[in-house]
Amino acid sequence: MRKADPLMADARPAAGRAANAISTMRRWCNRLLLGCALTLTGVGLYQGSTALAAKQVKTLTVRGDVRHIDTEVIQARLIPRITDGFMAADLRDLRDELESLPWVYKVNTRRRWPAEIEVVLVEQRPLARWSDTGYLNHQGQFFAATQDGQYAHTATMAALVLRACARSHALARSLTRSLALPGWHDSSSALYPN
Repeated sequence: MRKADPLMADARPAAGRAANAISTMRRWCNRLLLGCALTLTGVGLYQGSTALAAKQVKTLTVRGDVRHIDTEVIQARLIPRITDGFMAADLRDLRDELESLPWVYKVNTRRRWPAEIEVVLVEQRPLARWSDTGYLNHQGQFFAATQDGQYAHTATMAALVLRACARSHALARSLTRSLALPGWHDSSSALYPN
C-alpha cells in the first residue's frame, strides 16, 4: 500500500476550496452584470417612451374624395385634439368626432412615422331625399344635411315608398289571381283573410 503524502492531501481540499470560491465569485459577477443590464434597459425604455410621448404631431393630413366637406374645417376641429402629442392622440376620439358631421360616412385614422396623423374621409352618398331634413345614404341610413341643389333630382322617400307600395300591391293582386288562393280575396287597398 502506498502511503498518502500529507502535502498532497492538503492540496486537494485547498484546490476545491479555491474552485468553489471562484465559482461563487463568478455567480456574483454574473448577477451584478445582469442587474446592470436590466437597469440600463429600463432607463433606456423610460427615456425613449418619454421622448416619444413628448413628440408633437407635425402634419395632419386629410384625404378623401369629398365635395361637401371642407378639409380646413376638419383640420380646425382636430387640432385641439392632437395637442397632447403623437402617441397621446386618441385616434378613436378623432374618428368619432368626424363621423358626427353630417356628410361624413366613414373615417379612417392612423399614425404615420415620424410625426403625421392621416385622416381618410369617405363622404355620404345620398340615394333619396328625406323631405327637407336630410337624405338616405346607400345603406338606407338617414343623415341630416342641408339640401343641396346637386341632389334636387333625387327622388324623395315618400315617392319611393309610394312606388314600392304600388308595385307590391300590383304584384299581390296578380299572385292571388294566378294562384287562386282559397280564403283570400282581393281588396282595392290590400289583401285580407276571410
